[in-house]
Amino acid sequence: MAYTYIVTEYGCNSGAQDMWPPQSKLFTSYNVAYQHFLKVSPALDDPENRAKKFVITSDEFTKFCAVNKDYIIIELRVQTPGYLDGLPGISAKRPRGAIFAATKIIE
Repeated sequence: MAYTYIVTEYGCNSGAQDMWPPQSKLFTSYNVAYQHFLKVSPALDDPENRAKKFVITSDEFTKFCAVNKDYIIIELRVQTPGYLDGLPGISAKRPRGAIFAATKIIE
């Protein structure tokens, strides 16, 4: 079974209600796509703009494939919102994130 990989970057401007259009790129190589994902996703070690990481395991990926899923999120990184709610220093003022996903190529 063949897959293409999609990296989508999203975020907001001056307020959480002011999203900018997501930007997606399509790849045929997992490794090239993942390197791009790491480049555009928020850093996990930034103490001023904390980000969380959610990962799907290889067993879960196989399970999703077995039930014929067409779009599988492999990894998601998103900054913690809340700056405007009085949580400066631990959350992003303009939160952003990135999604690394796979989609089946129909044969």
